[in-house]
Amino acid sequence: MIDEKQPYKEKYDARGLLEICLALCKLPDLKSQLTRALCYHKLGLIAYDTEEITPAQTHMLESLKLWQSMPPAVLFDHACTIQDVNNQLAIIYSAREDYAKAIEYLNEAEKAYSFFDKGDPLPTEIEQWQRGSRGALEQNLT
Repeated sequence: MIDEKQPYKEKYDARGLLEICLALCKLPDLKSQLTRALCYHKLGLIAYDTEEITPAQTHMLESLKLWQSMPPAVLFDHACTIQDVNNQLAIIYSAREDYAKAIEYLNEAEKAYSFFDKGDPLPTEIEQWQRGSRGALEQNLT
């Protein structure tokens, strides 16, 4: 049963655990980077659910930035998460009535879905997709 005085208690508890996880994953290795990307994604979801839109955007952008620097095989294995990060950013920008940015992120989500849905892409194809997504992210960070 949800306590009406603390409707987001479980989400805040989960946020605290994710923040601890982020603090412990400071190494530059791939596993730490992957963990940070996943933690930022979940922190963004929690922030959005608790109506903290600016932190949600910040966490999602940080997650996307981390995904963009990962090797192709990792991207392929986490395609659904990358697609979800882009969709969440589109929702945030749409709620802020920044429809141009929302559409950019929806297009990126669709590209990720289409690209990874086709099966087993070649590493060069993954790298090409990654470069295109990185360029879009850099434009939106400026």
